[in-house]
Amino acid sequence: MSSPDYLVAGQGLAGTVFALSAIQRGRAVLVIDPEESSTCSRVAAGLMNPISGPRLALGENEETLWNAASGFYRHWEAILEAPFFEERPILRLLTGADQAERWEKRLRDPRYDAWHEPLPPEWASRAPFGGFTTKRCGRLHTVTFLDAARTWLRQRGSFRTGTVPEDTAAVWCIGHELRRSGPFREVPIRPARGTILTIRAPEFRETRIVHAGKWIVPVGPDTYRVGSTYEWNPADAFPSLEAREELRTFLDGFLGGSWELINEEAGIRPMANRGLPFLGSHPTQPNQILFNGLGSRGSLLAPWYAGRLLDHLELGAPDQSDLTDPSDPRTN
Repeated sequence: MSSPDYLVAGQGLAGTVFALSAIQRGRAVLVIDPEESSTCSRVAAGLMNPISGPRLALGENEETLWNAASGFYRHWEAILEAPFFEERPILRLLTGADQAERWEKRLRDPRYDAWHEPLPPEWASRAPFGGFTTKRCGRLHTVTFLDAARTWLRQRGSFRTGTVPEDTAAVWCIGHELRRSGPFREVPIRPARGTILTIRAPEFRETRIVHAGKWIVPVGPDTYRVGSTYEWNPADAFPSLEAREELRTFLDGFLGGSWELINEEAGIRPMANRGLPFLGSHPTQPNQILFNGLGSRGSLLAPWYAGRLLDHLELGAPDQSDLTDPSDPRTN
């Protein structure tokens, strides 16, 4: 292809969503990626959960983020001819009296009304501190999405195996490797290793996602993925004994030991402060662009923020200082 409008370094979740968003706007894109078999985006569960974390926090702009993400993935499912996005409820079981008290306070906020409903009656006995069903949430099957996008990009001459020299003008989407490569080494990425188990549990028989301090995601007949852990500043991307034991202890308590380990994986998340990604132009090299640090909510955040970055690059608005504010009325 001739010189692309955007050269994208990395074909994880951030790079893929940015590339497809740019193509959707009629831009020529070339994505370069080393095609590693195990990366954070490929290990990730892809959960899209509006009421997140132990504090049960609903973001100020979950409606904006959800509409952007669900619309984007449905659009590209049709083009890529691959089923990778599903809406699926999350059964949230509260883990203690403090969390139950916090949820009671959340229920006084009318913003939460559209996002939850009661737990199914059959789950009441397994939720001594209460719980709720989260609505308008689901899962991105990240491996299916990334593989389908790579095949499609390759077929149109928009993908190449390799790495991008750090002095090349590009959109940098290389996850935690940002600390070691490219022009954005000074950006304060916080690497956090997450470990996920794949298990067989024939007696569990649940088709919804369950979150009870850890999450359990149905992925096939009697098969589930379970996670995740947070280990800051890890030395490598291999599951640790501590993470393995943390997940095993959870499963033994929750499933009563009636489960069998199939596989374990780990990936290093590129975390950013305040849970918001890093995006924008380099302060002294404006042709170097950053889109990184999507963290554990990347599947939900990526489409809206990719569009926001493209608006900034092509329309000059909003100001770069506002790029990570979903409440900006110019984007609603």
